[in-house]
Amino acid sequence: MEDIVQTITKTISNQVTIEISTNDIFNWFTNCRDIETLKYLGKYALAKASYMENPDNDDFRSRI
Repeated sequence: MEDIVQTITKTISNQVTIEISTNDIFNWFTNCRDIETLKYLGKYALAKASYMENPDNDDFRSRI
């Protein structure tokens, strides 16, 4: 007789809140050695800052 094995997986959602200070973020950036991650975050930060300075400039050319 052959045994039948079936795996059952259930995923449950969970929400976790972790408080982090600007000092913690600065230290993480300083210690990060992943160049691609730093490039990605840098580009994102520049794009976000540009949008915050010019919220109406969404590069939608037909509004001109």
